[in-house]
This record gives sequence, structure tokens and C-alpha cells, in this order.
Amino acid sequence: MNAVITESLEKGVELRRDWDEVCDSVMEKAVYAKFSQNAFLKELLLSTAGTAATPQEHEKEKKQEKETEEENEKGKEKEKDDGEKGSRAIKLMEHTSRDTYWADGGDGSGENMLGIILMRVRTRLLQEHSDSGK
Repeated sequence: MNAVITESLEKGVELRRDWDEVCDSVMEKAVYAKFSQNAFLKELLLSTAGTAATPQEHEKEKKQEKETEEENEKGKEKEKDDGEKGSRAIKLMEHTSRDTYWADGGDGSGENMLGIILMRVRTRLLQEHSDSGK
């Protein structure tokens, strides 16, 4: 449990018994509602998708990034497909030392679940954008 929840429990706030099982889906629904209903925030989130115009292209870029990371871990170097900034989807991070579940723990050791959810919502919004023909 993170510090905020622990602090709330100490103040007598009751937590759902199944919170650990449902917290990710509750957060994802809330984040989706926020970004799908606010045009400015939606465009801001989608702007982090790089130049990928479709979810398929976005998935292809993610696969290429993973392959590059794997090759780099093995000590190999691979040239970027292009030198343009912003051509890759941006990895989203919640950066704070106050939380190791929703954030990165301040040092990258946290789970960054909020960042992961934001990236899932971004992918969903890209898919909806593609399906609508826009």
C-alpha cells in the first residue's frame, strides 16, 4: 500500500475490501473518462503518440522499440529508423518519490501504473480515432 492510502486508513477512511483487485480498472475508467471528454487533454495525450497515425503503426513502433532495447541490452547498437524527434511514442511516467505503485518511486524503481494506464488510454483513443475515419 502506498503512503497516501496508509495515511487515509490511519485517519479512519474505509477502503473497499477488493481495492487491490479493482484499483487498476477503476483508475483506467477514470483516466479514459477524463481524456475522452476533454478535447484539449485528449489532443495533448494523443500528441505523445509520436508520428504513428494508426494503432497498427503505433504497435509496430512499440515492437521496434522493444527489439532495439533488447539489442541494446545485449551490447549491440542499432541505428534509429529516422533522426526525427517525436517519431516514437513517448513513454509516460508519473514521477514522484511519494508513490511506488502509481508512480516510478522517484528513482525508476516504482511500477508507474498511472503511466501505463495513460499509455493504454492513449492506444484506445488512437484506435477510436482510426475507427471513426478521422
